[in-house]
Amino acid sequence: MRKKRAEHFTFKRRGMTLVELLITLIIGGIIMGSVSLLFVAFFRNFNMHDDLTAAQQNAEMGLALIETYVLQAGMGMPSDPPSDFQAAFNLVPTPAWGGWSGSIEPYSKDVFSRDTALRILGARATPVAVGAMEEKEIGTSATSLTVKADPPFTGGSSLGGLISQNDWVVFPASRLPFRVTGNPSTNTEIQLQSSSLNTVQLFDTLYVLESVRFYLGTDRLFMNDKDTEIPIAKMDVLWNPNTRLLQVVLLGRGKERLSHEVSPPPGWPGTSLTSEERHFRHVAVGRIWRIRN
Repeated sequence: MRKKRAEHFTFKRRGMTLVELLITLIIGGIIMGSVSLLFVAFFRNFNMHDDLTAAQQNAEMGLALIETYVLQAGMGMPSDPPSDFQAAFNLVPTPAWGGWSGSIEPYSKDVFSRDTALRILGARATPVAVGAMEEKEIGTSATSLTVKADPPFTGGSSLGGLISQNDWVVFPASRLPFRVTGNPSTNTEIQLQSSSLNTVQLFDTLYVLESVRFYLGTDRLFMNDKDTEIPIAKMDVLWNPNTRLLQVVLLGRGKERLSHEVSPPPGWPGTSLTSEERHFRHVAVGRIWRIRN
């Protein structure tokens, strides 16, 4: 009876054999290896999508900046034929855009640019709305026009702080630009002249003409020679003066430089990427606008 008890007690205290331990370690290693591979794949996929998202956001920010000026391009200006546009600015001194064929001008081989760039002449709204308080014909001789700010100028602001001599302004209903012939002496009077006889409509709003250019330099989108800090690798511009359609496609660049080269994204219509550019992920984002006139 005592012998059977001893045998039973010995069986209860029996440990794992070497074979069982090896099998357990192998199975555990397989499970841990699979989990590790899943984690690596997850983080690699996460980093890729995060980089692509950053590239897309960069391209969309660039387009949003360009769109701010495109939406005001051509307002209050003639557009067809190009000779009408050029004649509208045939006053001394002639503005820099006097030789353009229209308010939209694609151009290439800029001193800082590797790809096609874009020049835009748009009507910029003033911070304080200024409107004409009379209907008046304005021609080649300097003519005084009464205007009013809404709300009225206060706190040191003035009409002279918005426009100055040799600025160009438009009143959209007139469809012809006007040159400011002198610095405003009061907050209600400006001196204007036009290349031909034109009428300013009562209550029409004054806009200031502003030309901007967008181009690429050092993998950044530049605006008037200033880095916008938006990483853009390429820019493709297509302008059709007959249909008045402007297409801009930006190739946004990701933030991470890869150890290997990747292919350009689908939908990119422009030039091929260099070897260095292929070490970054890119996303092509485009937009089409119809210029108003």
